[in-house]
Amino acid sequence: MNGFPRAINNKQDVLNLIDDYPDEISTFLNGLIESKNAWLFTESLTDGDAGTTDDTHKVSEVTDEDGTVTERNQYELVLDSNGPIFRMGFASVAEVEALV
Repeated sequence: MNGFPRAINNKQDVLNLIDDYPDEISTFLNGLIESKNAWLFTESLTDGDAGTTDDTHKVSEVTDEDGTVTERNQYELVLDSNGPIFRMGFASVAEVEALV
């Protein structure tokens, strides 16, 4: 193999590369940490319900071709248990943060 690989598929790949490419692996792991959360649909909102909007909640509006809002949905930001960190074989976000 010449240079840093194009694909890193699992935790063992990271552990194998960390000594030879510390800067590249650090950048890769920071990307994993940034993608740790996902927006989870929690409920459809009625016309009178404003919903909650803060750092971990958002309201999304669906519009038709004329720009009229047809539905409003509430979402919550949660740790994505199917996210890249866990698919690669890491047990937790803290484990990845310790490698950075």
